[in-house]
Amino acid sequence: MPIPELKRTYERLNHNPVEFYGRVVDQYDQPVPGALVRGTLLVNDGSRSGSMGVVATTDAEGNFEFKDLKGQDLGMVIVKPGYEYRRRSSSFSYSYFEADHKRHIPNSKDPVVFVLWKNESDGSLVYYEKNHRFPASGTPLRINLENGNVAETIGDMIITITRTPLRQLFGELGFAWSATVDVPGGGLVPAGERDYYNLAPEVGYEPRFVHVQEAQSVSERGLGTIKWTWSRSFEDTFFISCRNGKMFGRIELRLMPNVDHKEGDNVCSVNLKVWLNPTGSRNLEFNPAKAIKPTP
Repeated sequence: MPIPELKRTYERLNHNPVEFYGRVVDQYDQPVPGALVRGTLLVNDGSRSGSMGVVATTDAEGNFEFKDLKGQDLGMVIVKPGYEYRRRSSSFSYSYFEADHKRHIPNSKDPVVFVLWKNESDGSLVYYEKNHRFPASGTPLRINLENGNVAETIGDMIITITRTPLRQLFGELGFAWSATVDVPGGGLVPAGERDYYNLAPEVGYEPRFVHVQEAQSVSERGLGTIKWTWSRSFEDTFFISCRNGKMFGRIELRLMPNVDHKEGDNVCSVNLKVWLNPTGSRNLEFNPAKAIKPTP
């Protein structure tokens, strides 16, 4: 396409009126007045491209708006002392290069709702990351969640991994494997995808989680005769309750059934990231500057 026509196309499809209506509330759905909204407007009209900053402040009802702008996309960050802001998607497109369902349609009567988490603690949590290697034969790995170390007795969390066949080469694909995570005196709740992980659920914990990976044929995968769903690892985030409700936390688990360096090692592994409130509170707000070092 000739340059003049290309410029006209960008001008027509990519450089549009930008109008946005938003409302900021806290985790209790209460309005947050006086929050600073920092917007970034992306511009690409065929003649120039770049970005410009725009700002707004929420009113007494938590509402804010941007008007009389032109551009391609509008992204936002919201700031207020004492609050935490996380949102997986804070960018809104006005470009006709986007599909209709992806393009933002402003509506002053139906503002986009943003949640700021109102902090209610100083963020002091036990935090650590640990990796354990252990036999892939169903031998239990017992973990003390206060420090992530192998427990001498029953432990707060017990992990077992099995695979068939047990003897594997490193990098082998398609074998059957399974993992079990038990929490004596507590349980797990899958956290799912969310903006905030700052409050552990009160109920819904299950004492056991099981992951099963069925075997699949590598040769059939190569021929394209099967849908390949096999995975060499399992990763997920859970809320956890342990010690009969005396501790709550959040854990990121990565389970790998084959970390053998050579055939016959028969070794699997678990990687743990743990945020734990040792006070019995379900509050999981975390301030890295106030992280509690795990007890030995």
